Amino acid sequence: MKNLLYLLLYFIAFIKCFGQEIKGTVIISTDQLGSTGNNTYVDKSIINDMQSSLASFLNNNKWTTQTFQTGEKINLTLQINLTEAISLTRYRATVQILASRPVYGVSYETVCFSFIDKDWEFEYIIGQPIIYSENAYTNNLTSLLSFYVYMALGYDFDSFSKNGGTALLDKAFQIGNNAQSANDKGWKSGDGPNSRYFLTENLQNPQLAPFREGMYKYHREGLDIMATDPEGARKKIVEVLEALQKMNQVKVSTLVMRNFFNNKDNELVGIFSQANPEQKQKVYDILRELDPTNSDKYQKIFKN
Repeated sequence: MKNLLYLLLYFIAFIKCFGQEIKGTVIISTDQLGSTGNNTYVDKSIINDMQSSLASFLNNNKWTTQTFQTGEKINLTLQINLTEAISLTRYRATVQILASRPVYGVSYETVCFSFIDKDWEFEYIIGQPIIYSENAYTNNLTSLLSFYVYMALGYDFDSFSKNGGTALLDKAFQIGNNAQSANDKGWKSGDGPNSRYFLTENLQNPQLAPFREGMYKYHREGLDIMATDPEGARKKIVEVLEALQKMNQVKVSTLVMRNFFNNKDNELVGIFSQANPEQKQKVYDILRELDPTNSDKYQKIFKN
C-alpha cells in the first residue's frame, strides 16, 4: 500500500513538472558591484540562493491552462546584472530578458521577445518564498518576474496564432496596474519612454494593432515556411514591414517597434541578403525609414 502511495505521488509530481510552460535560466552577475565598490552587502551564498529561487519560480509555476511538452517549452533567460547592494536584502539591477522559439524545419531559434530593463529594485530574503498572486501586488520582485513571464508567453502565443497571446498580455497589463499603488520605478507613465508601462500600453493601443498581427505573419507565415518556400516567406515578411511602415506614420518610434528591430536587425539582413535586387532595395528603403540607427547594418543586404 505504501509503495502504491509513493508511486501515485511520483506520478502527480511528474505530471505537474511535465505541464509547465517555461524553461527558464537565471544568470546573476555581481561584476558591476566590484567595479563600483557597492559590494559591502554581497554574500555569495545569498546570490546562489537567489539564482536558484528565481529559476524555480519561473519553471515550477503553472502560468497558463495549456499543456506543454518538453520540446515545446519557451526558453526564457534572465541575465541579472546587480548594480548596487543597498542592504543585505535590497538590490538594484539591470536585467536583460530573452525569450526565443524554434523555427519550423530548421535548427534555428528566433528571438520572440527581448528587453533590457534598467529599473529593477527589489528585496530578496533568503528562504522567503516567492509567491505570485494574480489579483494583488505583493512585492516588486514577484511582479517583475511574473510580468516578464507573461510578456514572453504573450509574444510567443502571438507568433503561432493571430492575437493568440491576448489573454496572457492582459495578465502582464494587470500586473502593471496592480503595481501602480507601489513606489517602485518602471510601472508608471512618468518613468520614461522605455518603461514597462509603455511596453503594455503599446500592445493595448488600437493604433498599434498591426504590430501584433504582424508578429503572427512574420513568424508563422514567414520564418516557419522559409525552409520550404523562401520566396513566399520573404513576400510575407515584406508585407509585415509595409504594414509597420504605415503604422509608424500614425504613431512614430514606439517602444515595441524599437525593440522589434533591436532584436530582428541581423535576422532581417540574413533573410533578405538572398532576395532579388528589386526586393532588396524595397526592403532596405523601408528598414532605413523604420530603423534609421541601423542603416549601415542593413547595407549588408546588398553584399550577396
